[in-house]
Amino acid sequence: LSPTNSVARTELNEAEMTKKRQQRAKECVASGDFGQAHSMAEAGLRRSPESKDMMMVKVECMIHDDHFDQAYNITNKLIREYRRDINLLYLRALIFYHMENFDQCIKHLQQALMSDPDNTKCAKMIKKVRKLSRFRQEGNDAFKARQYQQAVDAYTNGLEVDQSNKSLCSKLYCNRGTALTKLNKNEEALKDFDKAVDLNPDYGKAYLRRAACLVSLGGVENLDRAMHSYTEAERHLGPSQEINQGKRQLKIELKKAKRKDYYKILGLSNRENSSEGEIKKAYRKAALKWHPDRHSSKPEEEQKKAEASFKDVGEAYAVLSDPKKKEKYDHGYSLEEIEQGGGAGGGVHMDQEDLMRMFFGAGGFGGGGMGGHQGFGGGGGGGVRFSFG
Repeated sequence: LSPTNSVARTELNEAEMTKKRQQRAKECVASGDFGQAHSMAEAGLRRSPESKDMMMVKVECMIHDDHFDQAYNITNKLIREYRRDINLLYLRALIFYHMENFDQCIKHLQQALMSDPDNTKCAKMIKKVRKLSRFRQEGNDAFKARQYQQAVDAYTNGLEVDQSNKSLCSKLYCNRGTALTKLNKNEEALKDFDKAVDLNPDYGKAYLRRAACLVSLGGVENLDRAMHSYTEAERHLGPSQEINQGKRQLKIELKKAKRKDYYKILGLSNRENSSEGEIKKAYRKAALKWHPDRHSSKPEEEQKKAEASFKDVGEAYAVLSDPKKKEKYDHGYSLEEIEQGGGAGGGVHMDQEDLMRMFFGAGGFGGGGMGGHQGFGGGGGGGVRFSFG
């Protein structure tokens, strides 16, 4: 190289600089510094737009950052010229793997093995892909057969194979969560739905399934989250009858959750299905438990709690013992709306002492020994009377 040939000297320096960039970029990929590797690849491609090595580094960085479509487009350009390049075939297989095109993934890996039969990286990946595919199919088949625990086990096995495939793992979490809801394991299911949307924030189906799970769990906080999940599902999936029906039912459940839970107050585990006899029996037990005379010797704070609970018990019975009021309550009506409907007794204003006499007779518990509240066994006049509503 002539010392006076400045053009040639510049080109040589540029070539040496490009080679150093390529080497440094590959070292960054090997050490896991994909941000720096990507920057160096971009700088190198500005100087040498057709550099295969720099394009390959860029593809690896894009795969790491989950930009699979862009990575795929770059490899499409390269594969025309380098059809037998083992590293390129492996990268293409990796892209297809994360795009869940397992057939094309295995095809590219097998093509690479034809050129290099001892390539353990390609051979291991084929085994991994086939194992994942098998577990996913086993889970789907079990779910369709309503063998939900087997489905949960299969999806769990799939999740243990490879957590790096975010798209597939998101679906496996969603599928396992759906199977768990069929087993009434809603708390566990909710965790899976949360993981599904964490891995793939655009996964509309997972938001939809999470909303239904939250509604099943109940409670104001869960129901508020359910409304947000329905909104996200609609944003990603578009409007649908399932979403509209879910939101309508959710509004009813939210209204119910924000009222007093009369079934819980009376301890009725069968809730809406409780019989008239069960309601009466539950009222009798709760009224005995919370009557203020039983708490008259306790501290003032406990007495106030007992009086409030006693009032709630009577309020609950006044609604649930009346078929028309109970029907409205079960359909999500608020206490105010039930009162507006009138009916027997003109709303839910029923005197507690009238209820006690109805259950225990004019003398209350019979004879006097529980204090001086009229109707509860004392005989003294002017006892405590509760009007509520």
